[in-house]
Amino acid sequence: MIEKAIENLGKEANAAGTESLLTTEVKPGPSSSLDIKNLGLPKRFARFEILEKLGSGSFGDVYKAPDVTLKRFVALKISRLENAPEEVRKQFLHEARALVNVQGPGIVNVYDVLEEPFDEFSGQRPPIVIVQQFINGRTIDRRRKEQPNTGDFDRFARFVAAIAEILEPVHRKDMIHRDLKPANIMLDRDGDTPWVLDFGLAMFDEQRM
Repeated sequence: MIEKAIENLGKEANAAGTESLLTTEVKPGPSSSLDIKNLGLPKRFARFEILEKLGSGSFGDVYKAPDVTLKRFVALKISRLENAPEEVRKQFLHEARALVNVQGPGIVNVYDVLEEPFDEFSGQRPPIVIVQQFINGRTIDRRRKEQPNTGDFDRFARFVAAIAEILEPVHRKDMIHRDLKPANIMLDRDGDTPWVLDFGLAMFDEQRM
């Protein structure tokens, strides 16, 4: 099955010889109206209008939002680290830096990172917002739950081959994803093109990038 094949590809994490410090699996989120009372952001932030929640991880949530200036949809990954130690905040930004350094087919583009300075009056740190490419699709994990027992093994093999091709230039840059799994592989709306998500745990030498 494709899940097992992806897990085999993801054994690079064990080869790295380190344990995952964060768990950033994106879980399906509600598509209803957004509750942002505790988000620290207004419904409209900068030039983006937050529409709906796409998913959640341990340290951040992902939202769909139109860029009203450039007239396109983006995905906003918003941290829940307002009062977290600085090292944890750096870990959240680590994903954006990783993605910027491995742009290519099958890897989402990062357009911007928005971070306001520490608010001394309120004693709060505003969330970090990573503005990235919006992919209209579903993760393999979610697709499997919604459409179980789809035993098209030839198609699965093509997906695994495509994922390996996506990661090949990543590895050439001495970067290891370390969290490759069905929940971090997105298939586009047609279900034909895979995208590798969530480089929050990626191992690489920022000084060499």
